[in-house]
Amino acid sequence: MAKLTALHLESNHLSGSLPSVVGTLTDLKMLLPGFNNLTNTIPSELGLLTNLSEVDWISGDRGLSLQNNQRQGRIPSELGMLSNLGRLWLQNNHLTGEIPLELQLLAMNNGSLMDLDVTGNAQLSGTILDEVCGMESLQFGCSSILCGCNYTCGA
Repeated sequence: MAKLTALHLESNHLSGSLPSVVGTLTDLKMLLPGFNNLTNTIPSELGLLTNLSEVDWISGDRGLSLQNNQRQGRIPSELGMLSNLGRLWLQNNHLTGEIPLELQLLAMNNGSLMDLDVTGNAQLSGTILDEVCGMESLQFGCSSILCGCNYTCGA
């Protein structure tokens, strides 16, 4: 399976964990495990999937869709290594801690991360860099997707 480029698992009533071995599938361009009942933490090994680019064959959006599961714990800072990532959907899980600085810098410096959705994760807290809050093209600011979270703008 080393040449597997797409793994579409959405809405299959899956439970348990997303195994860390998924991080060895380095040819993956699409990973869609959302809308299941996956638990535990987001594997940091997903940061090794640097080829993730085309998530949605219809819209052509680039990203990683982990929304609407039962994910717990922190957002791994290793996801900031996904330099081609255009979209990261983490909404409606049970994530805690802060949005890693590495993801914020990916949005700022690289410009590839255009859409980050963390709504529905009431235990997220922390600060978003002012430069990121002010990015009009990015759904990352305090006035949009982060409403309802414990975030504030300005570091």
